[in-house]
Amino acid sequence: MQNQAPALSRGLAILNLICQSEHPISHQEISESLSIPKATCSRLLSVLKEGRYLVQEKETNRYLPGPGLLALQPSSNLETNLSRAAVPLQKRLSTELQISVILFAVEEDKLKVLSKEVFPGQPVMRELGAVSNEIPELPWGMLLYHGCDAPQKVRIRQSSDSPDHLDALYNEWRSHFETTGCGLDRATRLPSVYRFGAPIMNLHGQIIGILGAGTYSENISEARIQKISRALSTAAKEIAHHLFGTDMLT
Repeated sequence: MQNQAPALSRGLAILNLICQSEHPISHQEISESLSIPKATCSRLLSVLKEGRYLVQEKETNRYLPGPGLLALQPSSNLETNLSRAAVPLQKRLSTELQISVILFAVEEDKLKVLSKEVFPGQPVMRELGAVSNEIPELPWGMLLYHGCDAPQKVRIRQSSDSPDHLDALYNEWRSHFETTGCGLDRATRLPSVYRFGAPIMNLHGQIIGILGAGTYSENISEARIQKISRALSTAAKEIAHHLFGTDMLT
């Protein structure tokens, strides 16, 4: 039977290919894998981008699922989509800033390590797949604590061994977060290691992931702390933009 909608069939084949891929795909790879002429492939990709079913990486122009396509997928794919959007940014940040960069998925009060990029000579960070309850530990658990409502904060504070110490840590953490969009632990938990964490938010303002980083505190300047913090915050917003189409990059 003759295909009555060849453009639709090819468009769906492109979406399926990109959804099944573990990494962003180039125009040439799509064209060759599906035997679609390059000119035709370009037109289809343009239409799919316009409909926000696909987005392109800024650095490579490779394609990955956009917010329109992600909205059609089950929530069980969130971890895969988070990793797919974050890994290229993790590699770039690690190389440019000479830090280790880690990605967490957030589920209720737990964090799961999805991916990490370790820069030579920098902290190795958590093991892949590790799951932990961080509230209200610095710097990542403090992000979750910050997002709690007032009654939840009261319960966590009352269960703390030192509520006053928790208040002091939270106030210091919040001061840096409100300035840079990124939480900071100045080696209070791990000696000689500064750790950072920026939230990845969904359309409802909920934290669904955290982009974290670690570097040794030796000779670290305040200017470098600010640079890392702002770079992580921007990257976290870019990941959210890829996933949900949120206008958070301005």
